[in-house]
Amino acid sequence: MKNSPIILIAIGCVSAASMPGFALAMTPAADLANRIVQADANHDGFITRPEFVTYRAAQFDALDRNHDGFISDDDLPGFARAAAAGERLRRLKKDADLNGDTRISHDEWLKAPTPGFDQIDKDGNGVIDPYELKRERGG
Repeated sequence: MKNSPIILIAIGCVSAASMPGFALAMTPAADLANRIVQADANHDGFITRPEFVTYRAAQFDALDRNHDGFISDDDLPGFARAAAAGERLRRLKKDADLNGDTRISHDEWLKAPTPGFDQIDKDGNGVIDPYELKRERGG
């Protein structure tokens, strides 16, 4: 299944903006694993797809910086729109923008693919276990 990492890029932008030194020091895979671990609502070390979707839903308001009910280029910090990152973002946003209006509604956000989750969930069972997280972090 072809997935778009727009969600992870957007969440990464929020994470990077709040912890720039930490985010820059990590590999993309380790950064992804550390962000996804935040979705473990019951703190059992296993992240289920429903936990991840609930976590992602909670991120919508933080990403909709102008509070217009949509995530669009206007909501993203300038560094996320610049150069290669901006091109990658535009290309990937296409998959999450289901109606093609250049912005992502809350409904589209919830229906968007989960590429980061899928990348780490190597066995495809809908659960990211501690072993999969450790492997993603390079351990």
